[in-house]
Amino acid sequence: MMKTKTKTLNQENNELDKWLTKENNVVMIDMICYLRVANISEYNQEVVRQDLLQMVLSAQERGEDIKTLIGGDYKSFCDEVIAALPQKSQKERVLDFIDTFLLSTSILGAIHIVISKETIALIHNAVTGQQLNFQMPISLGNLLSYAIILVTAFLIVHVIGRNSLKPEKKHNQSKPKSS
Repeated sequence: MMKTKTKTLNQENNELDKWLTKENNVVMIDMICYLRVANISEYNQEVVRQDLLQMVLSAQERGEDIKTLIGGDYKSFCDEVIAALPQKSQKERVLDFIDTFLLSTSILGAIHIVISKETIALIHNAVTGQQLNFQMPISLGNLLSYAIILVTAFLIVHVIGRNSLKPEKKHNQSKPKSS
């Protein structure tokens, strides 16, 4: 039931996204990336996203941008919103991790099947009328590769999400004068 509500809300939000100005869309993407790695449910992420979209779209109609609406510190704003929402329980976090892990593993497995030499040999044998061999070995190297890819992907997503609202370093800072 909650998955259906979340999916419906996501689709509605995707439609609202189309109405954002380019400048507001850039900031909204960063804010949503930050929310995606927060310890709140997907449903609450979509509720917050919809509220933000409606606020920003209303501001756009008045001729204001997101910076005027929220102020310059988007991270603090998001942190306040996140703090006001119920946090995911340990059980929800574990289930989310398992869900993501299984989906990622199945995608990697499908890629492995498609590009493996055994699949190419199977197709060749099917075309030439030779005996078909449906066995696909999985080596320790394959499993190690999967583990490295998954850990790297999880880390990249986490780092991008956590750093999406960090203020950029100013490159034009004045340098101290030397005597």
